[in-house]
Amino acid sequence: MNYKNLGIIVVVSLAVSYTLVYAGSLTPTAAPTATSYTLTDIYARLTTNASATAGDHALNATTSPVSTFPTLTEIYDAIPTIVPDQVKLGSSYLGIAGSLTPDGGTATVGSLFTGQTAHLTDDWTLDTGILTVACATSTFDGTQNLVGNAYDGDGDGTNRWCMTDSGDVTAPYMLSGLTAWVDGVAVAGSMSNVGAQILTPSSSTQGITAGYHDGMGYCAGDADFVVENIKSGVNIFDQDGTLTPDGGTAAVGSLFTGQTAHLTDDWTLDTG
Repeated sequence: MNYKNLGIIVVVSLAVSYTLVYAGSLTPTAAPTATSYTLTDIYARLTTNASATAGDHALNATTSPVSTFPTLTEIYDAIPTIVPDQVKLGSSYLGIAGSLTPDGGTATVGSLFTGQTAHLTDDWTLDTGILTVACATSTFDGTQNLVGNAYDGDGDGTNRWCMTDSGDVTAPYMLSGLTAWVDGVAVAGSMSNVGAQILTPSSSTQGITAGYHDGMGYCAGDADFVVENIKSGVNIFDQDGTLTPDGGTAAVGSLFTGQTAHLTDDWTLDTG
């Protein structure tokens, strides 16, 4: 016997025995957790975006093997070709960095109302509008409430204003045929167009026609309308008359008995 070789065998055996003693227990302390997916789960995820739940999958066949899983070729073919400009900028898919941005429009923050937001530039940051069309004052002002030319339907800025609730005109106070907007409602005038109304004084009161007068109307005058031509004791149009039947020299003694005449400076008849 070769004692040298026998010594080597004994030393190796002792080394192996020493290692096994300090390797620890090979018995699991708990059951394995569900952490894997089947090929069917993966294929469905790629083709329909369906979610699956990780589960336990037995590795020991209980029956003869059958075709139950998609092949690796089918799974490979289901993987889409990723185009960078179809993936949002700042994100990646299957290792492809996206470059998609919401560009292509022509709007600017100046054409977006104040406080409103939109994607107006080549990034995914929302831009906030700064446009204020009109209504610069609470009381209507023909200049400050005028809509800018760029936002006027006719392009000249002459027929678009931001209206306020300060109007108070009603139909009877506006000439017929004219229209005004009051508090957002169109009001059609109903006032008659009288034009020039001419009045001639008479013994009865004459009414003034209601409606619009052009300022050319008048009440006729008469040069003979003076106090000297109005009987004393009579007031006409706030004028006190001074006319009396004086100037004669006769006296009651010169009238036959029973006859009457104005012999004094009044309008009382004297009897002869």
